Amino acid sequence: MENNLRIKKELFYFVLVVWVVFIGYTYFINFPIANLGMRLTELFFLFLFVLVGFALGSKVFKFFNIPFMGFPEEVVFFLGLGWGIIAYLVFGLGVCGLLYRGLFYFIFAGLIFLLIREIIYFLSSIKKSVEQLRKKSFSTWDLILMGILGISLLMSLIAAFSPPTFYDSLVYHLAVPGSYIQQHKIIFFPYNLLSNFPQNLEMLYTLAILMYDDIVANLIHFSFAVMLILGIYSFCSRYFQNKQMNFLSMLIFFSTPAIMLLAGGTYIDLGLTFFVFISVYALINWWQSNRYSWFIISAIFSGLAMGVKYTGVINLFILTIFVGWKLVIKDKHKNIKNILKYFFVYVSLSCLILLPWLIKNFVYTGNPLFPFLSGLFNGNAINAGLAENYVNHIRTYGVTIHNFLDLLVLPWTITMQGIEFGGGFDIWGGVWGPLFLLFLPFLLFLKKGTKIIKQLGIYVILYFFVWIVTGKVLRFLVVIIPYLSILTAYSLICIEKKGKRWKAVRLVLVVSIMSNFFLFGYLQTVVDPFPVALGIQTRKEYLESKLDYYKGMKFINNNLPKEAKILFIGETRGYYCNRCYITNSVFDLNPIVEIANNSKSAEEMLEKLKNMGITHILYNDREAERLEKGYHIFYWNDNGYEINKNFKQKYLQCIYQEEAVYIYEIDYGIK
Repeated sequence: MENNLRIKKELFYFVLVVWVVFIGYTYFINFPIANLGMRLTELFFLFLFVLVGFALGSKVFKFFNIPFMGFPEEVVFFLGLGWGIIAYLVFGLGVCGLLYRGLFYFIFAGLIFLLIREIIYFLSSIKKSVEQLRKKSFSTWDLILMGILGISLLMSLIAAFSPPTFYDSLVYHLAVPGSYIQQHKIIFFPYNLLSNFPQNLEMLYTLAILMYDDIVANLIHFSFAVMLILGIYSFCSRYFQNKQMNFLSMLIFFSTPAIMLLAGGTYIDLGLTFFVFISVYALINWWQSNRYSWFIISAIFSGLAMGVKYTGVINLFILTIFVGWKLVIKDKHKNIKNILKYFFVYVSLSCLILLPWLIKNFVYTGNPLFPFLSGLFNGNAINAGLAENYVNHIRTYGVTIHNFLDLLVLPWTITMQGIEFGGGFDIWGGVWGPLFLLFLPFLLFLKKGTKIIKQLGIYVILYFFVWIVTGKVLRFLVVIIPYLSILTAYSLICIEKKGKRWKAVRLVLVVSIMSNFFLFGYLQTVVDPFPVALGIQTRKEYLESKLDYYKGMKFINNNLPKEAKILFIGETRGYYCNRCYITNSVFDLNPIVEIANNSKSAEEMLEKLKNMGITHILYNDREAERLEKGYHIFYWNDNGYEINKNFKQKYLQCIYQEEAVYIYEIDYGIK
């Protein structure tokens, strides 16, 4: 009897599965999900990078012999270190001229073979974590928080499937990796000072584009946001043992509009924020446990942060203060040599991680910190002037602080007028929402807070003041949002413990987060990523509607010979050009102006362009007008203006014109 029932049950499920597969297959043949195969392939490559990164980091961490609180904490530290190693692997192979897709497929296959034990551990730990999660019980409020967090993640993930259009991505975050891939090696960009900034994240983007496409690069940046969520969860689990605070901290962090917006594209700010957060996390672990391994790990991640962006040095400066605080005040060390040893080890190890980028700059420019301090290292007054132009531009952001009152109301100004702290797409980091301003002030009324809360508060204050004096670009302050999220969640938990009005506070919290979603959706109308991400719009249609130069790029890619070399005039965005090209950032010298101003005739100008190997010129009239108004990129002298005019009349033949974009062929046959 029991056997008959079992057979009938198995037969029923077999028929059910066959029916579902048949209907599903037939339906989706007639009504396919657009780009599903491509989306799944992009997610596969992301998973491959996560898998190998975790396994590689796990292998190295065995040398530290550190006990972790659980699998989420392992993921954060192992994957962070693994991706740091992979970034320098790409850099090393790029220096050797070995940026070839086949080689990286071979390397990853080899790594999977060598790290199979760590990979099996990763996969089994995921399965175990899912099973444990299913067994846990959650309150209705917990489920609401997790549901909102899930919605936030989903919206940013969908946005990440849209082709990159962020201005900085098209100028250097992706444009530089794209040129590296074209040349199969790391090269120098003489007219793009931004390309000389540290490039740990750009190396990961290089890997993504080389192995598949730029959407994978978007997904890598999105992954740093997810890793930050896991990091916040692990940190709160270790130091607060309050499940609700874990959820609140994670949700407050990712529902911040700036985070949701940045997570959908290839900026580098969330990578910087992640490495900074992990370095602080590890240093606090050292503070609490006195385990020297955590001290070393913190220094490594501090170096990886500087390898993402020069502003990571702010984190190094603050953490050395924390090191001194622990040794001198907390532990009361009196041995000066021992104290100096700790400082030396921390700073030296952090700078050692940054060193490859300093060496690259020194080899190409003679200045390890190019373009900064150019007057000191190589006596180049021009480069020093370019760096000054960049710094002065950064200093124009934000609002002017005249007195203490302006400083006191700055958090209010940031919340209510955040868009004033950036220009163009910099508004992506300029919208923070009301939560921090609403609930953080309540911390001032607490009689006492935990030591961890005080340490995070001090870190935020120090970073905030350094940010004020170094350049008030609000996107550069995104680094402190994880700590503000934890502090805000702690404030909410303290309010809950007071008992009264907690339901009203929950309502304010939910309404504020809904407001953040509205801001996210409103600002996304500028980029409008959802139709193309969901397959309603093609990649070509999307890019043609968003980038006025894209049709010109398609003409270049489809019609010009592979050996062509294009000089861009009035256009700084080089990404999507599959031919060798030269363009300049708005902070650099303009090559066409320099050539014309320093030539005696149109013929001499022609000869100089020939020596550079230039075969074609792309001119974007609309963009040139915009950049001239904002940055004065055409600084002709009287002689240069006339020579350029004569050169255009004699030696340029227009072979393409679409709206404001012109492509010219240089006729070297005319004498």
